[in-house]
Amino acid sequence: MGVNAGAVVVVCGSINADDDMKVTELTKLLWRAVNESDEVPLSEAEQRLYMAIHLAVMAYEDEVRLGHPPTERRCMICHAPVSKCCC
Repeated sequence: MGVNAGAVVVVCGSINADDDMKVTELTKLLWRAVNESDEVPLSEAEQRLYMAIHLAVMAYEDEVRLGHPPTERRCMICHAPVSKCCC
């Protein structure tokens, strides 16, 4: 298990423990874990985990910003809507 995968498990455990962590703090922590995961060797399963977290956090931020679920995903590289992505 990579260093960050353990951090994600600890974060999820603290949420279930009825901790007073704010959603914005959790979002920042998840973004940090996703960004740091690029710097360490990960197994294929860990890569899929971080990709799922990355997509989930982007979708959550879009829903908060728009007030409803986004109509399409954003590119993980340029963060533009997939239909307007030039990557």
